[in-house]
Amino acid sequence: MKSNLQNLTSRFLAILMMIGLCVSGVSCTDPETTDSTKFAIFYAGVTDIG
Repeated sequence: MKSNLQNLTSRFLAILMMIGLCVSGVSCTDPETTDSTKFAIFYAGVTDIG
């Protein structure tokens, strides 16, 4: 009986660790930070205040 409980607990912890690793791997990926569209804003002049 005790061996069965230890087996169940270790399986549960292993599954929990795998889920945690998958979630942390997905959350740590870099988002797309560059814009690939042709939209651009052009300023006629820039005033330097300083």
